[in-house]
Amino acid sequence: MLAVVHGTPLIPPYSWKTGEISMVKLKAFLGPFKSLFGATCIGLMDVTAVLLYLRGTMPHPEHPPSTTHFQVLMYTIVYDFLWESIADVRDLNEDLQEGVTTLATAFGVRRTLMFVAGSTIIGDLSVTMIGGGNAVLAASRAVFFWGAFSALATYKPRRATSAWGVGSLVGLLPVWLAAP
Repeated sequence: MLAVVHGTPLIPPYSWKTGEISMVKLKAFLGPFKSLFGATCIGLMDVTAVLLYLRGTMPHPEHPPSTTHFQVLMYTIVYDFLWESIADVRDLNEDLQEGVTTLATAFGVRRTLMFVAGSTIIGDLSVTMIGGGNAVLAASRAVFFWGAFSALATYKPRRATSAWGVGSLVGLLPVWLAAP
């Protein structure tokens, strides 16, 4: 459902230049915040439920959500934001041609990769420290996955489907490794 909403012109903003209301796609409306929006939606709707179920900690009416559930959600958002931003770096040329604003089109590849590195490290460290985890392990995990995904975006074009397929399969592995 999110994919349909994301790619369909449904948002009716008013244009001061033309004095008209026109329909735009959600990704055009969100601009550089599209990756954060996508990461949050994926964390809330899909990935969190699957990971919690697989770990045997699915919320139940008799057992209220715990700090663990919150941590898994936050790790999911941090690492999916990393993955979404890396995909924006990969899709830079297509986004420029379509006029879509992303972090990569707004700030360039280098600044986007640096921003994503900092937000991944700070995000992982914050969630880990709230849960009383190991800061060195958190920072190492963040740097490793950021480096691997950045190398994928920098050196493997979109047509390298095997590399991107493997990347997407292991894209949330850090959530599994980080969750308490």
